[in-house]
Parts: sequence; structure tokens; C-alpha cells
Amino acid sequence: MKRATRAVRAAQTDVALAGARLERDWKPWRAHWRKHRAALVVTGGLASGAALGLLPVRWWGGIGAVLGRLAAFVARSSLMPALTGAALARLRGNGRIPHRDEA
Repeated sequence: MKRATRAVRAAQTDVALAGARLERDWKPWRAHWRKHRAALVVTGGLASGAALGLLPVRWWGGIGAVLGRLAAFVARSSLMPALTGAALARLRGNGRIPHRDEA
């Protein structure tokens, strides 16, 4: 039992360290995106407009079909409750779902 507890603590520590490294590595990118947000939006709009104008309608139909199949697969999967819970926790802002007695 203690061996499993140590393994869980070690895994939690590894996850926390990886999260801290990821946060540190993404800070410059976030700062760049915040600084140039308007330019990125305009560039993205131009790129998507060019793609819509230049790619054939058949390709867009295929892309829509693939995205629809993927959405249906995710909706039917056993991971859907976990994904929904994670999304709701993220929308709440604090990442913590209160116990039913707290609500």
C-alpha cells in the first residue's frame, strides 16, 4: 500500500513539474500573442478567406464530413462525461466543482 502511495506522489510531482515547465515555456508565446492580437486576427481572417476562395467546394464538404464524424464519435465515447466535466470546470474558472452540499 505504501509503495502505491509513493508511486502516486511521485507521479503527481512529475505532473506538477511538467506543468510548471510548460507554463514557463509558453509565457513568451502568450506575451507575443497578446501584444499582436489584432494582427493575428486580421491575418487569420485573410488566410481563411483565401482558403475558402481557392479550395474547391468538394474539399470543404469532405472536411465537414470528417469533422462531423469526429464530433459524433466523441459524443458517443465513454470519455464524454470526463470531457464535459473538464470543460465545465474550466468555464467556472476555479477548476473545482463544489460538492453537492456546497451548492
